[in-house]
Amino acid sequence: MDKQGRYSIIRQRQAHFNPYYWNLIACKNQQMIDCYGVNLSEQRIIFSPDKPIFSFLVSADLARASSYVTERVGKSAAYFFKIKAATRQREIVIKKLLRKIEREDWRKIEDDKLFNYLLEIRDAWVNYDSASTFIWFGAGEEIKTTLGQFLQLQGEELNIFLQPAASYVKKMEIDLWRAALDDKTPLSVRAAQLRKKYWWLPFGYDGPQTWTDGYFSKKLKIYKKFSSDKIKLNIAKIRTEKIKDSRILIKKLQSSPYYWRLYSAFKEGARWTDERKKLISPLHYYYHVILKEISRRLDFPFLNLKYLTVEEILEIDKKKSYILKLSADRMNKVFMAVGKGGKVFFSNRKELIKYKKIIAIQPLRSVISGVVACRGPKLRYIAKVKILLSSQEYKKLRAGDFLVTSMTTPDFAIAMKKAAGLITDEGGATCHAAIMSREMGKPCIVATKISTKVFHDGDQVEVDTVEGTIKIMNKK
Repeated sequence: MDKQGRYSIIRQRQAHFNPYYWNLIACKNQQMIDCYGVNLSEQRIIFSPDKPIFSFLVSADLARASSYVTERVGKSAAYFFKIKAATRQREIVIKKLLRKIEREDWRKIEDDKLFNYLLEIRDAWVNYDSASTFIWFGAGEEIKTTLGQFLQLQGEELNIFLQPAASYVKKMEIDLWRAALDDKTPLSVRAAQLRKKYWWLPFGYDGPQTWTDGYFSKKLKIYKKFSSDKIKLNIAKIRTEKIKDSRILIKKLQSSPYYWRLYSAFKEGARWTDERKKLISPLHYYYHVILKEISRRLDFPFLNLKYLTVEEILEIDKKKSYILKLSADRMNKVFMAVGKGGKVFFSNRKELIKYKKIIAIQPLRSVISGVVACRGPKLRYIAKVKILLSSQEYKKLRAGDFLVTSMTTPDFAIAMKKAAGLITDEGGATCHAAIMSREMGKPCIVATKISTKVFHDGDQVEVDTVEGTIKIMNKK
C-alpha cells in the first residue's frame, strides 16, 4: 500500500507486457459484473526496462468489492453457484481450445487462422479469469478473516484448516516417487507419461522453460537410487496436514448456513488457484509459439511482439514501421498501462510521473512484518536471503538460504525446493507460496509488501514465524 493508503500493490514481478497486460482486462469488465454483480474500477501497471513490473489497484475499490462478494456468498447459495457455473463453462471453453491448438501444424496454418488464435486465446483467458479469480484473489482474505473470527482460529492453525487439497506440484512429486517404484515400465515411457501430465508447470507468463522427457528421465534416475522402503516413506510424508479438531470445526460451520457457504466457497476458490495454472500456463505456451511463428512470417522481432497488444499485432502488416517503433519505445522506456471497463489505455508522461510518486514505497525499515503461512519445524530462523525476481535465478540459492520474491508461481518449483524458507511481498491464505510451503513443511511469511525492496542478496535475517516478522541482523 502507498503512504496514504490509496493504492494496494498487488504484483511486483518480472514479466513482459504481453500477455501480462491481460490482467488489466479481467476483473475490470462486464463479464465480472455478470458473475459477481460488482467489478474493479481500474488497475494500473508500470513497466520498466529490465526491472520488475509494478501492478496496483485502488485500495478502497478492492475493499468495497471484497466486502460485497463476501456478504453475498454468505447470504446466498445461488450467488456462488452462479460464479461456479460460469467458471466451469469457461474452463470447458479453454480445454476445447487447447485440444484444437495441440493438433495444429504452425508452419502450414493459414495466416488468418494463425492471427485469429491470438484473439481466441486472449478472450478465453480473460473470460475465465473474470469468473474464477476474484473469489480467491480479492475476497479470499476477507472470507478467511471472517471464518477465523467465527471459529476462533488464527495464524498457522487457520491456514492448515483452510488449505486446499494437493497442488499439482505435490501431485507431480507423488507421481515421480511412484514412477520410481515401477520397474516394469521402461524409464522412457514413464518419463513421457510424466511430461504429458506436467510439462506446463514451469512456464509462467513468458517461459520459455517447459519440462521435457529428458527432465523427468533425470529426475527418475535420481529417485531410483533410493530403496523401495524409503520411496514409500517419502510418498507417505507428502500428505495434507490436518489439525486435530477439524471435525469439530466442520460441525460448527455446518451449524451456520452463512459460514458454511463462506467455507465452501473459500475451499473451492483455493482449488481454482491451482486449476487456473493448469489451464493458463498451456495457453501462455501456445501463445508464445504463435508469436514465434508470426515473428518468422512477418520478419518482426519476437521480443517486440511482447510489448504490443493483440490488436496492435493484427495491424503490423499495414503499419509495420510505425508499430516496430512503438514496440521499441515501450521496450526501452518506462510506461504505464491502465485497465478500465475491459479495455487497456496508455498513460501520458505527466500521469506516469504522478502515479510513480503516489505509490512510492514507504521508508525502508530494519524489521518488516507479514502473514505467517507456515512455521516450519522451528519458531525462529537465522539465515541469509536471496532475492529472486525470476524463477530462472534459482541458481543463486545456497543451502540454508531463504528465498525472497514478490510472489511464487509453478515455475518457482525448483527454487522453492532448494530454499530453506520463503518470504514474499504478496499473497494470502490461498497463494501459491502459502500452499507449497505447507506441503513442503518450510517456513513461509507472505504479504510483507516490501521484502524485495528492503533486503539484498546475502543479508542475514532473523525470521520469527510466531510474530510474522523478519529482522535484518547484518547487511551485505
